[in-house]
Amino acid sequence: MNKFSVKFETTINDFDRFEDIKASAILNYFQEIAVRHADNIKLGYNELLKLDRLWLLCDSKFLILKDIKVNSTINIETWVNKMTSAIYHRHFIIKNVNNEILVKGESRWVIIDKNSGTVIRLKEDIYEFVGVNEYSFEEKFCRTVKKDGKYLGEYSIGYDDIDKYFHMNNVKYVELVYKFIGKKMNSCLVSYYKQVFFKDKLSLYLNTDNKSTIMGYNQNGEFCFGVEFD
Repeated sequence: MNKFSVKFETTINDFDRFEDIKASAILNYFQEIAVRHADNIKLGYNELLKLDRLWLLCDSKFLILKDIKVNSTINIETWVNKMTSAIYHRHFIIKNVNNEILVKGESRWVIIDKNSGTVIRLKEDIYEFVGVNEYSFEEKFCRTVKKDGKYLGEYSIGYDDIDKYFHMNNVKYVELVYKFIGKKMNSCLVSYYKQVFFKDKLSLYLNTDNKSTIMGYNQNGEFCFGVEFD
């Protein structure tokens, strides 16, 4: 599998009141190019659905190296490592027109059975899923973990938070965190533990022991996600 790249034009909606790129905008770009790439290699939503399979995002992270500008052209490149387990590591690089690296990112995905939720490993000989032996980060991928924290407040999941899978859209988690912190994230790691659905009520807690981490628990007290940022 070769690398896949797409040019995008940033818009004012991608930026906050200080003209800093929103974390949600970066993850939206990652999500968009990942979908296009999956469709391009016949592993997109519609192809997997024919097999009663779905993509499930486990974690996503990014690090901003240089500022992205409003109304600028960016080139986003993505690729997937050779599959060594049931987890697919997808990498991202965002560059400007001068070929300078602005942002690097990584996400981890699994494919699940639509009906049972069981993780499925696809056969490489069927899909020719070769992968690229290159990494956007040198360090090993580590998930956010549950920690003690200060209570921030509660949030009820509305119609605009859910996607076609009928659970909370992956990007909405960082949008929710931004509602509580209201500032730029220079780096961000989101780990998803339990799916969140319409009308769920999330209780949010903040831990600042090292990097700041906001954790979300549903109305049953189950840990649903963690967002680590600085």
